Amino acid sequence: MEFVRLFHVEVPVPALKLLWSLEDRGATFRVDPTEHAFWVDPVSVVTDEDRVLIRRYKNHLVHLLRHCNLTPTPPLPSPEPALPGWRARI
Repeated sequence: MEFVRLFHVEVPVPALKLLWSLEDRGATFRVDPTEHAFWVDPVSVVTDEDRVLIRRYKNHLVHLLRHCNLTPTPPLPSPEPALPGWRARI
């Protein structure tokens, strides 16, 4: 598996490609500032294969999203999680 160094951490290339793929499909991301969690909106763009990869690379994805320039969004009610029972904790 290939890795790239981003924000002082070795990140698996598949994790980076997953974020790019979701973004290409129109996804936006929100990171919980107090927990190790994130949301993908709209959840309809997340496939079953994406869910597997999200579980596998969750720590790396949260790290990347916390260091990206995400557009600030006002707090919203908890969206439907990408994974039932997940509450953004994969």
